[in-house]
Amino acid sequence: MSKEEVPQHRPQSNMSETGHFTETSDVPPVMVSGEHDLLRTLIDHLPDLIYIKDRDGRFIACNLANAQIKGYASPQELVGKSTFDTDPPELAERYRAHDLQVMRSGQPLLNHEEPVVDARGVTRWFSTTKVPWRDARGNIVGVIGISRDITEWKRMEAALRESEEHFRLLVENLVDAAWIRTRQPDGSLPVTYVNPAYERIFGISAHEACWSDDTWSSLIHPDDRPRVLEALHAFLEGRSPLYNVEYRIRRRDGSELWIWARAVPLHDVQSRLVRVVGITQDITERKHAVEALATERNLLRALIDHMPDAVFIKDPEGRYLLNNLASARLHGLASPDEAIGKSTFDLNPPELAERYRADDLWVIQSGQPIFDREEPIMYADGSVHWHATTKVPWRDAQGNIVGIIGIGRDITLWKETLAAREEQLHFEHLLADIFARFVAPPQHDFDQQICQMLGFVGDHMQVDCITLLEFSSDSQLSMVYRWTATDVAPPPFNPSPERYPYTFERLQRGEVVRFSHPDQLPDEAAIDRENFCAAGDRSFLAVPFCSGGKLLGSISLSCSHSERTWSDELVQRLTLLGQVFLTALARWRADRALRESERRFRLMADLTYDWELWVAPDGSIVYTSPSCQRITGYTPAEIIQDPDLVNRIIHPEDRERFAAHLERAPVPGDVQSVELRIIRRDGEVRWLGRVCQPIYAEDGSWLGWRVSNRDITERKRAEAAQEELQAQLLQAQKMEAIGRLTAGIAHDFNNLLTVMNGFAELLKTSLSPDQPSRAYADRILSAGRRAAELVSKLTAFSRRQAMQMRVLNLNDILANNEAMLRQ
Repeated sequence: MSKEEVPQHRPQSNMSETGHFTETSDVPPVMVSGEHDLLRTLIDHLPDLIYIKDRDGRFIACNLANAQIKGYASPQELVGKSTFDTDPPELAERYRAHDLQVMRSGQPLLNHEEPVVDARGVTRWFSTTKVPWRDARGNIVGVIGISRDITEWKRMEAALRESEEHFRLLVENLVDAAWIRTRQPDGSLPVTYVNPAYERIFGISAHEACWSDDTWSSLIHPDDRPRVLEALHAFLEGRSPLYNVEYRIRRRDGSELWIWARAVPLHDVQSRLVRVVGITQDITERKHAVEALATERNLLRALIDHMPDAVFIKDPEGRYLLNNLASARLHGLASPDEAIGKSTFDLNPPELAERYRADDLWVIQSGQPIFDREEPIMYADGSVHWHATTKVPWRDAQGNIVGIIGIGRDITLWKETLAAREEQLHFEHLLADIFARFVAPPQHDFDQQICQMLGFVGDHMQVDCITLLEFSSDSQLSMVYRWTATDVAPPPFNPSPERYPYTFERLQRGEVVRFSHPDQLPDEAAIDRENFCAAGDRSFLAVPFCSGGKLLGSISLSCSHSERTWSDELVQRLTLLGQVFLTALARWRADRALRESERRFRLMADLTYDWELWVAPDGSIVYTSPSCQRITGYTPAEIIQDPDLVNRIIHPEDRERFAAHLERAPVPGDVQSVELRIIRRDGEVRWLGRVCQPIYAEDGSWLGWRVSNRDITERKRAEAAQEELQAQLLQAQKMEAIGRLTAGIAHDFNNLLTVMNGFAELLKTSLSPDQPSRAYADRILSAGRRAAELVSKLTAFSRRQAMQMRVLNLNDILANNEAMLRQ
């Protein structure tokens, strides 16, 4: 209904002119004046906003609180104004709509929350109740409203909602399961809430978990179920103040988890248990970790006790708190417990104990560890071993140093091995040095280098003398190399089978001969003993080198100042050295023979008249004889440095044939030959006869081409001259045949001319001079005479007769033949 549709009944005001509530004729006549004042005072001093509006929305009455919130000093200032005069338009529209709703429906609007903007512009929240105002006849003549300021309550409500939301988010996102049991009217305490983590851990829904313990209890491991249920009932019944239990569950997917459940009780004012809040945590990983830690601890103790290293822990006073079996045994104790409480001075010699204690104090005072300190340890049997000891500070949970932790490893064998390894490295360096020097031995004074290398070996092995013997193929001593230390006066030395028969016999059999003193030699070696003593050899070692049962050589060491024991390892090293020396000697002799052979071959190749070449598979020139300069005009160095020069000097007309010659694949035993021309440096063209043959190594690999070039220019010239003479002879023979033919023809033709000329003479004589036919006869005779002359010339040519030269007049010849020519 619109504003105009509301019946305009003017109410009889029961308010005074001041805007306070007053009596009207519609008000019951019985009203005590004191009660009226008391009621007015009460309403004016209420904090709630109280007001009455007429049907047009104008204020008829209000209390002081309502006037002040609108910015008026007294209620009468608000009387007659509407809400559109006192509130923002959008709020005034809302208030007016609510007023109309109450007046139209006749139903009150109870506790409606709405914003109100006070005179300062601050928005506050009020809970408003509006009821229809009726006159004595029951007609609705306006609205009575009362609004309570709930701004603080709204703030508290929002804060509470925010707190509840935070709590909900916290509980809903807990990793652990949260659950709540709430007392019901029947006295039971079922689970009424579980968070999502509960569903995830137990693998059941919230519906299954709440209001019944059947599903939960069925998941408890059978071995743990009685204990867990008893603990829960004792807690809920008040027989136990705490609920703190660990147990296993078997989930529906077959997996098994360890659970730790804890709960706290909540009591009302009568100390009755009304609620239980619990947390259940999945401790499977922790349980496994604890079990693994216990296993690891046991394994660690077993490992420590069975370690070969000595492990110990000492307090700040140096007393043993823990040690392992190895530490106890090196001190002669039967078990590690016997060392507990003892100090290092109780178990070690004083000088060593002082040393160990100084290290302990340094670690404790500095807080720094000592790593792998090499120190001597005296074992219970009196032997001294070397240990690599590490000591680190032992700290408590607060980081305070409360002792030291130490571990000592017996490195005696390692040190001995290291010393042996260093000795082996020195020997390998010596061997490498000898190898390097023998790789390119000098062509001369190689014997001197052998003695120098023997000196290196003698210095390394700390001996006074070293001797290398070399035997021929028939096992006869062929060469002796000997080195003697500078501080030893070498006595006369004659290593022969006659002076040392026992030693040479053993060497021939491939046996090692060694002694630390000549007296160790057997009685059968009396001659050897006497000569060893004469030579001043107090200790001696000789190692033979045999191949195919034949003695190739030997190397021996001797000491004249001290007695020495020769180890098998030294024998092995000496064997290796001797083989190196003998191999170097054999190689040097082979190289020397090869160089001599090469020298002879090169000398022979250099002196050959032909131009010899060795062409490698890649086309490079390995060798060219000096004859190349005589044949080509180019030096051997130029040919080797520029292999393509061989191709460039080929005559252009022969290069295609030469290329085909080069492209032929090498075939064992195949010899290729070709004749071609070259152009020398000076431009002269020479003929070469080129012969190529593939060269192969012993393993069958192709090494290239052996090429022999021979200068055949003179031969080619002789062949050309011979061909020219042959042509002349053939021509002569042809001419002779023609002459014979010409002679026969001339003879026969001359006979015919004789007949013709004779009859022509007869014909001429039979004719008178005035007859025309006589001229014809003359011509016939003239032609016959010329034919006779021609026959005479042919006869002269065939017989090679000398020609008689004469001058001819061509005019006469033409005049004589004019008539014939004209006809």
